[in-house]
Amino acid sequence: MLTYEMGPVRLNERGLYTVLKSQRGPVAAHIREIGRQTTVTAKLLAGMRTGRLKRSIKMTRDRTMTGEYAVLVGADIRHALVHHQGARPHVITPRSPSGMLVFRGRRGTVITSRVNHPGHRANNYLTRALEMAVRR
Repeated sequence: MLTYEMGPVRLNERGLYTVLKSQRGPVAAHIREIGRQTTVTAKLLAGMRTGRLKRSIKMTRDRTMTGEYAVLVGADIRHALVHHQGARPHVITPRSPSGMLVFRGRRGTVITSRVNHPGHRANNYLTRALEMAVRR
């Protein structure tokens, strides 16, 4: 164990590591709690058409490049970023030139070669949830 003496102050390197960088330290516990609160709040703020986005929001533990403890909160489905950032009006076409789009509409199944999507406003559910968790 390394100990540094600086006049009347002694720095315990191992203890400092435990407090600041260890998964068992109080800083990591605080980060986990902020992550937990962010996850719960993001699930409440996310759009709830099918519930798929809400179910995909998860928190995982991680380490930064320099070894500090971190948590990641996010969703791993394709439309999560579009939901969070919003989308401008755009045309949706099939992947293959001869293909067709098939989806369920309000009046039943629709088969078409293109759709004019109206776009939608951003719902910054992750950013807002983190801001709310940090303010508590």
